[in-house]
Amino acid sequence: TTNDLFKDAKVRRALSLALDRQAIVDAIVFADAATGFVPAGIADKKVGDDFRKNGGDVISTDVEAAKSLLKEAGVTRGSFSITCRDDEVDVTVAEIAKRSWEALGFSVKVEKKGAKERPSENANESAVYDDLFTEAYKSGDFDVIAVESQALANDAYAVLAPYATKYSGNGVDMNSDTYDAIGHVTGYASEDYDKLMDQVYDAADAATRSDLLHQAESKLAEDMPSIPVVFLKNAYLSNSKV
Repeated sequence: TTNDLFKDAKVRRALSLALDRQAIVDAIVFADAATGFVPAGIADKKVGDDFRKNGGDVISTDVEAAKSLLKEAGVTRGSFSITCRDDEVDVTVAEIAKRSWEALGFSVKVEKKGAKERPSENANESAVYDDLFTEAYKSGDFDVIAVESQALANDAYAVLAPYATKYSGNGVDMNSDTYDAIGHVTGYASEDYDKLMDQVYDAADAATRSDLLHQAESKLAEDMPSIPVVFLKNAYLSNSKV
């Protein structure tokens, strides 16, 4: 959101609309096309009540709508890179995204980052490996970055709250006289979204809380600070004899 090319939410929504999620699903096999920020299987008003099913699809694919949004935003070209881990699945996802976005007129480069060996300062260690991907993520040194995000609880709040400044989990700036909260890695900052998260935090009943969380997800889909791509799935084998 801090990149000049993507500062208009219309451009970010266009990138989402143009993304061929089904091609990605077909390529990596064990996934479903993402239809929102909160994945399937997350509780809503109570355990067993599915947030995703209740909320419906808040994101989709529509290339013509993407082109229209870019025209409204006055952005029809530009260059940027997609940073990803140097592994088969992540590179595959990035390459398909690259094709989708180049079809809109952008010039896109895939930057693969793995580990880099450097001499250890400890005589008992032969080498140290720096995770260049994580370094890029933490420092914000990227245009677009491909990450795997997990819901850390069976609650939509765990997925949505980190986009709000005070709930990002990134602590506060100790060099600031006012100890300003460090926001989400995307740079997303919305007073309206922050207010929604405050209301969710203070909600006294499950129905009110659920309604506010669905409003928050819709707000994210409108502002699109990040683009959900696929919902990954877990696999289980069961045997009645075990």
